[in-house]
Amino acid sequence: MASSQINNTEILGSPIQFENIQGQIDTAGITMEKITRPGVSGVAFHDTGFRAGESEIVTTEKLASLPAADAAILEYSSLQGNLVSVVDDFGTERTNIMVIKVTAQQPFAVGPSSDGTTVAIVKANWRVQDTATS
Repeated sequence: MASSQINNTEILGSPIQFENIQGQIDTAGITMEKITRPGVSGVAFHDTGFRAGESEIVTTEKLASLPAADAAILEYSSLQGNLVSVVDDFGTERTNIMVIKVTAQQPFAVGPSSDGTTVAIVKANWRVQDTATS
């Protein structure tokens, strides 16, 4: 399986690596609006532009400690309002994805790793939207 990640090198410097990313980002495409008029038979459609809907993805990140998990949550929130690239579990990269909102769950410890340090897990819900124009 590929390495799942979210990145904006200007803000992060290096990508955030995740255990996995669940969910699918809606792909931008031509959107249509139905036009009807009272007393007129039939229906017509009007092209309203090339856009995607909002999507939600859920990330899981494993970190070395609870303090590292708290720092990760701050890092996630620094991406709100910015464009990122997203690489999913299959290695597919999507660029120009706007991070609208990130809501992280309370990090939790999952016991010591093989070297005796505490391992923490952070799950976060990301509301995102593809900003592609073609």
